[in-house]
Amino acid sequence: MPTIGAETTKVEAEALPNSQVKLTFFGVVRITGIPPGQEQEVSWRWIRSDGASALLQTRKFYSSGPSGQAISDTWRLIPRLGVSYWQAVEVVKPYHLVSNRTYYNLPGTTEALIVELTNEKRQSVGGCAPVQLDARLLIAALAHSQDLANHPGLYGAPPPSGRPAYSGHYGSDGSLGWDENGITGRITTAMGSAGFEGENVAYGYSTAEIAFDSWFNEAPPNDGHRRNILNCNFKLIGVGIAEAFDGTRYYTQDFFG
Repeated sequence: MPTIGAETTKVEAEALPNSQVKLTFFGVVRITGIPPGQEQEVSWRWIRSDGASALLQTRKFYSSGPSGQAISDTWRLIPRLGVSYWQAVEVVKPYHLVSNRTYYNLPGTTEALIVELTNEKRQSVGGCAPVQLDARLLIAALAHSQDLANHPGLYGAPPPSGRPAYSGHYGSDGSLGWDENGITGRITTAMGSAGFEGENVAYGYSTAEIAFDSWFNEAPPNDGHRRNILNCNFKLIGVGIAEAFDGTRYYTQDFFG
């Protein structure tokens, strides 16, 4: 019997009018071990945590040497705000298996609460104007939180070789939220140009209030997150929260001015 494999590889988000977000999930189905001169029919589909599924797809694979064959697939949807989803690839033929899950948590009341807490402290403590929610930063923050949730151990992992230690800020691709040493960061990429930029990250906290307090209650000299919240140069904000398979929550605030 040939060996079948399936995995979800990434998720991308696109801002739409009326504060909606379109998600594109990427996955791949692989097959190896088809005997020479034979073929194998494989059927698969996308499934989602709320019971929804995509149309079943079927393809015939043929022997192609030890490296096998792979086919990429995508599923696009515009889900409801404030709902945490997972997606997976389900193989139903020649035998049943389900891939890893890719999670994506869309902005809802929790993210709005973090923005509210941020602006309250900016005005009462920092004397700053409130920051406004920006869809581009929202997507960047969501994507980073999701990246951390999908790669256990990335938060707190050693930095890429020769680069400073910024725990939780490096993405799985080695990116940072901000520009540094000539390397363009995620915020500049999202906004299309450089500016005043900052990022706050946290994980493991059960509520938005606790996560926010972990940033704001920092003491000098290790108070970079607090200083971001009180930085009057920032005008825009994006907040993203993602939950890993084990229930751990990852929080990201991205700022721009």
